[in-house]
Amino acid sequence: MLTQELITASRVRELCGGICDMTLWRWRRDPDLQFPEPVIIRRRNFYRASEIAGFIERQGMRLSGEAA
Repeated sequence: MLTQELITASRVRELCGGICDMTLWRWRRDPDLQFPEPVIIRRRNFYRASEIAGFIERQGMRLSGEAA
């Protein structure tokens, strides 16, 4: 069985440059951005790490903490 690493919404916000909850909410609702849909577990949002990495690449963002 193939497993996908799930990360929390707070980790996603960190990886995307320290964005706030409202920015993440807006990104999820902007169809032009094609932000990955969360996996909801017990009313909490989790995201597939591979999908978030792909989103960051498409946006030309740098991962938080990445060497220059």
